[in-house]
Amino acid sequence: KVVRDDKASLSFDGDGDKVVVSDNATLSYTTDMSYSYWLKAPKSQVDGNPRVFSKGINYYNYWVTGGGLEVRFYDGGTVAECTIPNVFDDKWHLITVVHDITNDKLLAYKDGVFIASDMDTSNVTYDDIDNNTDLYIAEANYGGQNLVGNMKEVRMWGKALTANDVAELYKGNVPSDMVLELLVNEGAGATVNDTVGSNDGTITNAVWSSDTPWCSSRKCY
Repeated sequence: KVVRDDKASLSFDGDGDKVVVSDNATLSYTTDMSYSYWLKAPKSQVDGNPRVFSKGINYYNYWVTGGGLEVRFYDGGTVAECTIPNVFDDKWHLITVVHDITNDKLLAYKDGVFIASDMDTSNVTYDDIDNNTDLYIAEANYGGQNLVGNMKEVRMWGKALTANDVAELYKGNVPSDMVLELLVNEGAGATVNDTVGSNDGTITNAVWSSDTPWCSSRKCY
């Protein structure tokens, strides 16, 4: 096997576990934006529609019935959304979301492959977006809806990744221009470090795990 990063991941048990990154202008949704993370989660969750990745009510991902992942962007009135099926299957998956504001598209990828999209987000009013909220991992920003599962390698870019960028990311070749990179490989302590800036995440209740994704020449597990 080809190991990507065998150091650690964070394990969330669905009972108040979370990582919080304090609000910072570099993470604001004012221009093209992309984000990705590795996720391993069971189909059965303990909290209703648990959140995986959330910044206020503006953009968030959450579990939906059947084990899919809903990707949503919301300006307070208009919703842009699409669903990635078969994510909650207790296997490691790389989730990548591209919000191409320039071309009014919301694109979702699983394991480097394009899966779903909302190809017309022109009705979203970006001036109505509240960017003054913290970034939450494994919990809704208002509390509750906690995730059961493992996560690592949370990244954000201030640009729209191309399909080739996403395919290369799955191979371990990380595109440039990141505004956030939490490798989640510390293995101890209550902080996950941002390797490209100062947007460190604070861990609450989640525990360190040795369960990490590994990849063959064809897929990751």
